[in-house]
Amino acid sequence: MKSKIKRANEDWLRFSALTSSAFALKEECPKVPDTPDDKDEIAGELYALMHRTDIMQSLRDWNDTVHYLGNL
Repeated sequence: MKSKIKRANEDWLRFSALTSSAFALKEECPKVPDTPDDKDEIAGELYALMHRTDIMQSLRDWNDTVHYLGNL
């Protein structure tokens, strides 16, 4: 999910930024600009985003597809 993709959905871009910042905080690395500094704030925003969208179902579907194709 690169922000340079012109058709990228804003929810997906935000999801990507938030998850990247969550990993960065865990690894004690710089976080993505314009994301919260606090892990609980990141988690809260991710929770709201996941419940407002179908992002998690899409990720599950992609995972299933990759596993299926790997077994061909």
